[in-house]
Amino acid sequence: MRDEPDPRMLRLMDLKPYEVIIVRCRCGCSVDYMPGVLQRLHRVPSDTLIFDLQFRLRCSSCRAFRDFEITVRDVRNIGDNAKPCPERVIVPKGG
Repeated sequence: MRDEPDPRMLRLMDLKPYEVIIVRCRCGCSVDYMPGVLQRLHRVPSDTLIFDLQFRLRCSSCRAFRDFEITVRDVRNIGDNAKPCPERVIVPKGG
């Protein structure tokens, strides 16, 4: 077994300041949520599981309320093409 915790148990308050939640809809719409945005603008409690966001969000483009892909991306290396920006999949596509 790996020592990494299950990504489905990751809460909003567990994110580092350099991590961004990316929600992608099946219609192609993609929204990046910086740390604290969901808590301030959408009044989502900090102890909410990121996995549970799939049941709370709605696409602003097609109004879908399911079939989102949710990932957490480390954005420390944005702009540096030599270094990757690792992503952790919380909810896979169609999941």
